[in-house]
Amino acid sequence: MRSPCSRKVKITSFYGQRTVDGATTMHSGIDLVPVDSKVPTNVIAIADGTITRAITWLEDTHTGNRIVTNPDGNFITYRTDSGYTVECRHLRSGMTLKKGDRVKAGDVIGVIGSTGRCSNIHLHLELKNAGGTSFDPYPYFDNKLEIDNEHVPVLITPQSRPTIKLGSIGSDVTYLQKALNVTIMAGIKVDGRFGPVTEVSVKKYQRIRGLLQDGIMGPQTWGHIEEDIKTIPKEKNK
Repeated sequence: MRSPCSRKVKITSFYGQRTVDGATTMHSGIDLVPVDSKVPTNVIAIADGTITRAITWLEDTHTGNRIVTNPDGNFITYRTDSGYTVECRHLRSGMTLKKGDRVKAGDVIGVIGSTGRCSNIHLHLELKNAGGTSFDPYPYFDNKLEIDNEHVPVLITPQSRPTIKLGSIGSDVTYLQKALNVTIMAGIKVDGRFGPVTEVSVKKYQRIRGLLQDGIMGPQTWGHIEEDIKTIPKEKNK
């Protein structure tokens, strides 16, 4: 998946539960900050789709009614042709897109700003599946995003295992294959090799859980399968 920004950006806050200023909350997207904040950074459409909401910082995110200030700032949402939703928050003023407009992958949909309730210039990027459930965007950008280790808030539930996919080998793949066999009765060979059969089983598991069906074991899919494993009697989980 292409980068959602025209210039180099860093992740300053990941998807998941986080602690900021002593308060623990669920962060449903990732925050991206331009490496050079003095140069305008465009927000780029990551896939073809249709604008479903274009809200200014003086409108309510859900109703469109005028309010004193919208905490999400200037806000654009578009639904991709594959059925997923992309939300971009805190954009600069001057948005020209409106509900119903078509966008293509690579089109400029706005500029990273600081409208709404935020302390610095950044883009809050959120992805949701067809059922409206948010999922972690980070694994889907092919390492195009850098991590700002100095400013990333502490995560309460960090990913316990590495992201693995077709072609991966090792003990994490072995664990995954065993987990798939006991959670969805996949019946796959446990050999520590992430081949096409394992990939199909991962997609099946993701479909059952309402996740993005990409066959990649990222943070969200690992999180679900780890929770499912806990519910299985120990004599089966061997």
